[in-house]
Amino acid sequence: MFLRILIAILLLVNIAWAEPIKVYFVGDVMLGRYVDEKMQQKKEWRWPFLKIKDDLKAADILFGNLEGMLSDRGTEGKAKYYLRANPKGVKGLKYAGFTVLGLANNHVGDYGLLAFTDTINGLDENGIGWAGYDYLRNRFKPWSRVVKGNKITLFAYSEHMNLTAKVGKDDLRKEYLRAIKSAKESGAIVITSIHFGEEYLGKPTSEQKLLAHLSIDAGADLVVGHHPHVVQAIEKYKGKYIAYSLGNFVFDQNFSDATSEGLLLIANIYNSKLISIDPRRVTISKSFQVQLEPAK
Repeated sequence: MFLRILIAILLLVNIAWAEPIKVYFVGDVMLGRYVDEKMQQKKEWRWPFLKIKDDLKAADILFGNLEGMLSDRGTEGKAKYYLRANPKGVKGLKYAGFTVLGLANNHVGDYGLLAFTDTINGLDENGIGWAGYDYLRNRFKPWSRVVKGNKITLFAYSEHMNLTAKVGKDDLRKEYLRAIKSAKESGAIVITSIHFGEEYLGKPTSEQKLLAHLSIDAGADLVVGHHPHVVQAIEKYKGKYIAYSLGNFVFDQNFSDATSEGLLLIANIYNSKLISIDPRRVTISKSFQVQLEPAK
């Protein structure tokens, strides 16, 4: 009798452990400038996500790269373009179902440490995690969670962040690669979002390829890229996938077809292994609403 009960328990544990999960990745999310104007005009902070919300429901984890901090404080830096969004924009992110956002990009410091602090506080208050470099504690901050028996650790990394990190560029890269190695050794599925490449270039640069390959060599199971604002190639390297750029997800760059679309990348995970990926095309309307294109 005891043996039968034990076998039943083990079977139940195995079923739970074996349950597949889906991690959704989207491109650059920018809620400032004309997107903000449209949301205010419509009196609707959920506006960009209304047409895609239902398509995101199946995600166990939803990740995007947040371009521009959510704050009404801070002072502009010296860059050509400054991105900052109304703090109320977090309502739209929560409605869309974002689990975690990447804060490693060249706009994270456009309005200084005050805006960065407002952003992480606003995300925390709304139950949205973040990954990137923690400038308040001077260390990498991965996002990690156990989902249906699978430990997922997600990094967001860029060597072009415009807030000053405690360490230099070379040491920052070494610290990043060591962190990936450590996370992999802990038994996690390791996914990294890298902000790299050249804007509007349709193919990855040699530097992108080098850093993506180094990330896989260090233990990453999947590399997802952002920054070019256009879609770039997906490569398989040593049995692992690299999506060099997912393009835009919510942005006001409607001056071309290439910048008005992006990829929704679905990573299928089963028994603590990344089994496959499924890239789906999304488009951004002239009124800044994102929509999933029908599968072919």
